[in-house]
Amino acid sequence: MDEQNVIDRITRNPQFKSVDPADIIDAVADAKNIVSKYEWPGTSINRALYLYACNLLFKDLIQPKNKFKTVKIEDASYSKSDDADKNHYWDDFLDLLNEFGYTNTVTGFC
Repeated sequence: MDEQNVIDRITRNPQFKSVDPADIIDAVADAKNIVSKYEWPGTSINRALYLYACNLLFKDLIQPKNKFKTVKIEDASYSKSDDADKNHYWDDFLDLLNEFGYTNTVTGFC
């Protein structure tokens, strides 16, 4: 598992450009605790680590900021839930698990 490469890759991801580097390091450490419980062939563990860490960062830091969208109509405005930012990292992580035969082992981590 090459944690530094995963940290560097997340840092280069435009979606996480404004995230504090300490938060990225923490997310990778947390993700490592989860993904290391599975057996990953070859370097696929780095992909799993990247996806899970991005999932954590997105869920904890990015999504809450973009949860509501302000809509302005003439002289009034209101806020509504904005689902434009979907967490594809979690879906991709689940797809990767499925690819390696872990279809029934996900215990709801997210």
